[in-house]
Amino acid sequence: MKKHLVITSVIGLTFALTACGGGGSDGDTAVSAKPTLFDGEAKVYMYELDSMDDQDREKLSLTRKNDLLYLNSTRLSDNYSSYYLTDKALYQPETSKTVDISKGIRDSVVKSINGSTWVLTPYNQAGATDLEYTHQFRTVDLSGQAIAPVVAPTIAGLAIYNEITQADYAQVPLAARILLNKENFPQGSKCLRAVSTEANKNYLEFDPDISATQIKDAKNLQDWANLAFSENIIAAPIVSKEKWAGYNWGALTLKNYNANGKIQYLFGIEYQGKVFSAEAGGGKTTIAETITAGKKQLLADGQDPKLVNLIVHNLENSCTFYNEAAATAIDKAIDKAKTKTINIDPDSIKDLPQPTIPNCYGDLAFC
Repeated sequence: MKKHLVITSVIGLTFALTACGGGGSDGDTAVSAKPTLFDGEAKVYMYELDSMDDQDREKLSLTRKNDLLYLNSTRLSDNYSSYYLTDKALYQPETSKTVDISKGIRDSVVKSINGSTWVLTPYNQAGATDLEYTHQFRTVDLSGQAIAPVVAPTIAGLAIYNEITQADYAQVPLAARILLNKENFPQGSKCLRAVSTEANKNYLEFDPDISATQIKDAKNLQDWANLAFSENIIAAPIVSKEKWAGYNWGALTLKNYNANGKIQYLFGIEYQGKVFSAEAGGGKTTIAETITAGKKQLLADGQDPKLVNLIVHNLENSCTFYNEAAATAIDKAIDKAKTKTINIDPDSIKDLPQPTIPNCYGDLAFC
């Protein structure tokens, strides 16, 4: 799925932990004299540095203008929202054909923002408003804390686990170099740490603009079930079908249970004569619950408990949104890590393992 406001899918991130929502106008009527998001400002910042590949590095910002939240990033085309289907409406998001580049992507409509509680609905071209996300955050003072474990919890955990040193500097990911440089947040640095996200109703999330989500050779839900049965994914070619807002969708029951011993499902939606895979969402999800589930899965996959505990500790102390002071410090740390050079001994370079871990940030990507 595409990122839909690092707020929409809490960090959902890992499974369908989403949050955000839409409709509303782009008029001049302000919700307040000075719309704010955090720390008295109308803009917050997000970072994606937690990758072994520095090409995946990205800085994003969320700006409140009247009753809308606009998303900007260094790769705008990667950040258009997903589609959402509820029993009442299909939420078609902003697209490259409708966006005003000077403002950014219309991501969410603000129903209310009061301190640590944000109530949003995904922006959609039809102005539907029945889907609503309530995001709970906690304000954190980052002054004096190390930057790398907060912004890149996985890479920082791997770096500590592998006991990297300055001799490894040129060969490790940028976030690990920030750790080696011992960069800390200055006074005045703050962030919003996601606590929970709650959707007011059930929904399905899908993205027909991503070709990989299309079920090839399936024109309808029964075709999809037949293909899954032929691939031995389900025990019988049976699909449970429903219709919402004029669109057919269905669920397949997988043969295998998940790491927690629970039944697993696949969801699909018929859209414009094709079938696309979807994720189901609804109800309340907390970051703590998601991290706990991710930890259990990692241990079940045979990862070293020491490594898992390092990563989990970092995830529990990571942030979703940063204020201006914190963002400035992160930018400076990135620039230093990119430009600093040192002499290294090639024989001392270690290969960092890359376990699969829950992505706790993005779409209000919680974990």
